[in-house]
Amino acid sequence: MDLKRLAKRALATLSLSMLCLVALAQGRQVTGTIIDSTGDPVIGANVLEVGTTNGVITDIDGNFRLMVQPNAKLQISFIGYITQVITVGNQNNIKVTLKDDAQALDEVVVVGYGSMKKNDVTGSLSSVSADKLAARGALRIEDALQGSVPGVNITQSNSRANGSFNIQIRGQASINNTSGPLYVVDGMVVSSIDFLNPEDIERIDVLKDASSTAIYGSRASEGVVIISTKGTGAGQNKAQPVEITYDGYYGIRKVARMPDFMDATEWMNYRFARYTTGSSDETGRGAYKITDSDLQSVFQNGTEWKGSPLYNSWLNNEGYDWADMVLRTASQQNHFISASGATEKTNYRLGIGYQGEENVFKKNDYNRINIKGSFDSKLSKVVEAGIAVNLVHDVQNDWITDTSNAYSPYNNAFWFAPVVSPWDEDGNLLAIPAKVGNMSLTSTPSPLVDFELDAYENETRKFHVFGNVYMRFNIMDGLKFTTTLSPNYYHGRQGIFMGTGVSEKYPLGTAYYQNQKHNQASVINTERLDWTWDNQIDFSKTWGQHRLNAMGLFSMYASNRETYTQTVTDISDDKLSYHSMEKGSGTKTIKSTYTESSLVSVAARLNYAYKERYMATVTMRTDGSL
Repeated sequence: MDLKRLAKRALATLSLSMLCLVALAQGRQVTGTIIDSTGDPVIGANVLEVGTTNGVITDIDGNFRLMVQPNAKLQISFIGYITQVITVGNQNNIKVTLKDDAQALDEVVVVGYGSMKKNDVTGSLSSVSADKLAARGALRIEDALQGSVPGVNITQSNSRANGSFNIQIRGQASINNTSGPLYVVDGMVVSSIDFLNPEDIERIDVLKDASSTAIYGSRASEGVVIISTKGTGAGQNKAQPVEITYDGYYGIRKVARMPDFMDATEWMNYRFARYTTGSSDETGRGAYKITDSDLQSVFQNGTEWKGSPLYNSWLNNEGYDWADMVLRTASQQNHFISASGATEKTNYRLGIGYQGEENVFKKNDYNRINIKGSFDSKLSKVVEAGIAVNLVHDVQNDWITDTSNAYSPYNNAFWFAPVVSPWDEDGNLLAIPAKVGNMSLTSTPSPLVDFELDAYENETRKFHVFGNVYMRFNIMDGLKFTTTLSPNYYHGRQGIFMGTGVSEKYPLGTAYYQNQKHNQASVINTERLDWTWDNQIDFSKTWGQHRLNAMGLFSMYASNRETYTQTVTDISDDKLSYHSMEKGSGTKTIKSTYTESSLVSVAARLNYAYKERYMATVTMRTDGSL
């Protein structure tokens, strides 16, 4: 056999195969045009080869050009249109007509002092439905919104149970020194939304640009989050039997993204390296040595370093996970049950919910109860009226999770080396574990002693009542007047106690007492009352291919807030905690603040549409203080 001829044939075959593979990988070019049902080009439509990341968007004329594989399928999509999948086949030029997504365009959204079809909105607005919120299984609405609204950045500001969140809509754009958007719940401006149960939310609409937020004035410079809670379904005009529904879930929480701390072996290797001296001999080879004095520094027991607890721990290969001792596998749950029904003229709904959240940090939890009732009635052909009331009571226990607090047991646990034992030879907790005999790695008190003493308290109780009562007059076809009064009352009490913890077993007491030499109690009482009175007239008219909607508003708002803070030291008995402030014989501090504000507003909005294609919105608002 001619080996040279065989080699040439093999090389030729391989070359042809590679050419075929290159040709297959390159595919072929497909062009096309995307138009809507009226024949106009769709600009910016997404054209994607199914099963790949290969795609383009259409140009100003609705045209596109794309390299695809044989037998490729193209997915064409655009907001407001039904997504289509087209098989390329032998076509070189493709023309696709997108059909309107009537359901998406007819969706009704809340825009501030009213609602309209999503297709009619000229400003920037995003919406999140109740189903999407419930699917996230979150206890806080902000947590459920994360990643759901384009242009909205939501971050959690702390790790507490029911921890707060920061929301930025299209970056920071405040003109009144606020750090977040304006929150509106059922038409009422509120300072936060941490009291709401996600299971009671009907929808959330986020207004993001100046056009859509203008109706709320300067307070809305950082955007508006409008929350609509579940109501009675008013306007059905037919009797319905009582319907009982339940929504709920139970979940487990564990620590995520935990830093990879050194174990005992790694920590000792690092410590040996710290006290090892490096040099080189005459031949240039490296030489390392550790002297007896270096070993005394490593094991911290003077000249008898072999008797050091650290030395014994190293010999026995003992290691301790201090972080794990202050952490736990926690749970969270949310339950909401409601009953609703209707007669021909009346609609009603009553709901009650419970939320419970344990933090992964021990001794840190949150519990909340919500009660919601709403009632709507058609009193006559002209007059409608209704009332809605929300009651919220929550309790939060926060056992010094603030990382800036020097006495936080969680902070202290993360400081301890993994070779330091929390217990002595008899199994008793050591008050200062890293300071035994001549060994003194750190004088940090043991966080486990603080846990056992249980001499700290930080409990916040909140009671919140808000709602609205309205009356609507249907003056004539297309013209109605609504007056709404929305009160909002809040009372909160935070009690903080830093006890001594001194006992026969632990004479040194808590970490706080070791530093301050006294106990301390604080009580902070906060009371706030807001009310809003809106008087709104709405007009709508359609003639031919023209449609006009107009809204006029006169609104009054008032708010007052009182805060009282009392702090005392040297309370006679730790058991009294912050419940007997008069027992404090040390320093006493009393502070109080009172703020009051009011606002009178006039606003108007005009929406015009021609042929359901050309729309314009004009908004005006002026605010003044009393």
